[in-house]
Amino acid sequence: MHVFKSLDEFKDKLKKIAAKEFVQSMRKGDTGIGYTLECLLDIKENNVPLADLGDIELKAYRKDSCSMLTLFTCEPKPAGGERDKMLLKEFGYCREKDGRKCELYCTINASRFNNQSLKLCVEQNAIRVISSKKDIDIYWDFEALSDRFDKKIQKLIVVEAATMLEDDQERFHFSDAYLLEGFNFKSFCKLVESDAVTVDFRMHLRSKGTVRNHGTAFRVHKRRLMECYQTREKLF
Repeated sequence: MHVFKSLDEFKDKLKKIAAKEFVQSMRKGDTGIGYTLECLLDIKENNVPLADLGDIELKAYRKDSCSMLTLFTCEPKPAGGERDKMLLKEFGYCREKDGRKCELYCTINASRFNNQSLKLCVEQNAIRVISSKKDIDIYWDFEALSDRFDKKIQKLIVVEAATMLEDDQERFHFSDAYLLEGFNFKSFCKLVESDAVTVDFRMHLRSKGTVRNHGTAFRVHKRRLMECYQTREKLF
């Protein structure tokens, strides 16, 4: 695995990759773009090791992609298992499979109530979950979201690629890269209000009565990712 001595060295490597124009994907499927870039950079997983800045998370995506990616997971307040049990009791549904008594897997946005009667509401210093069925007290405050954002993706390198198919093989031209820094809560809230950022509840109740929570995920449309940050530096 290569460790870059500086951001400038990393930028030079990216420019050399961009000069190759379209390169064949080294893995089939949606993860092929990230894996291919990692191989070309000679790095492991999705972190760029920089001697002067430390590890920075790397995300690569197709320019024409309309899909979403997970920014981070963050559990709402109030903390504790009773919160999840209440959500499952009031808004969960039963499918009688895999030993699950009840489950709640759903996406919540700010524009409309979903099938579980849940919706996001943006307040001045918090993002709240509201219901058309009953009053609930479920929310994330600015401090919690900012702390989680900073721990997970305070700095992020985003590389965009044009795509093409040739002989039934996907190819990438990595053409733009940005260094993103600093959580922009005001812009983040606007993204929530426009449904560019959504929340996924992912939990179920086991047969023994305990809750399995896979992590409440904040997801963003890839094309709007950069708007979550205060600063954006174009690397090439």
